[in-house]
This record gives sequence, structure tokens and C-alpha cells, in this order.
Amino acid sequence: MVLPKNGNFNYDSGTTVDQTTQTAHELPLSNEAVVTLLKKIEEGDQSALTALYDKTNRLLYGLVLRILGDRTSAEEALLDVYTYIWKEPASCDPVLSPLEWLTTIARARAIARLHWNKQLKRKSAFQARNLDPAMTVAPDRQELA
Repeated sequence: MVLPKNGNFNYDSGTTVDQTTQTAHELPLSNEAVVTLLKKIEEGDQSALTALYDKTNRLLYGLVLRILGDRTSAEEALLDVYTYIWKEPASCDPVLSPLEWLTTIARARAIARLHWNKQLKRKSAFQARNLDPAMTVAPDRQELA
């Protein structure tokens, strides 16, 4: 397959596209496209968030799934990622490329969820052994005698 030299190639459909008439959903995944979508998200454009999700969810889901190893936790972490992006689109780190920023957020959210899951398991195991400190009462002196 010969790719066009102008870089206007749609890898999803395998066809050449005219980028001047594309909508946010049709933009190829590039740092420039992510920056454009983040600017629109900052303005409150929900369709831009949907477009960003459509373009990046596979990449970010794969990353968080590898870290967490559990589909449910990965889906929850991914929800955390896009919620953060919706609330803080302007927090994009200028040192990182936009795609690096997205993967950094996803990695951080996945690691946080991993720690939270471990803490939850420990707490559950502790409670399962009926050693919950709130429920434990020290024996009376008479019981010990």
C-alpha cells in the first residue's frame, strides 16, 4: 500500500481524506487533533469529549487494563480519566505532548485504583476475620480471672 505524501491518510478506512472539511470525530489521532479537542472541551463542548473518547479509549483502556489486570477496575479507571479531562482540560502539561499527558493521567489513575483496590481487599479480609477494631471489645477483668 502506498501512502499519500501529504499525510492525509485515514488509517481506519484506508482512504485519503481532505482534512479541511473534517469534523472533530474524523480527525486523525495526532497531538494537534488532541489539542484541538482539549480546547473545545475547555469551552464546554461535550461532543469534543465524545470525539476524544472515540479516538483515545482503546489506547488508554489497554494501558489501564495492563496495570490493573481487571476489566471492571480498568473501566472505572477509564471513567476517572475522562471525568478528570472534562473537569481539567486546561491542566495539560506543556512539557508533555497531549498524548503523553493523556497516558500519564491514565497511568496515574490506574495506579491509584490499584492501591485503592489493595486497600479495599485488606480491609475486607480484616473485617472477614471479625477483627474490625470498631466491633472488638476488650474482655472485662472478671472474664480474664
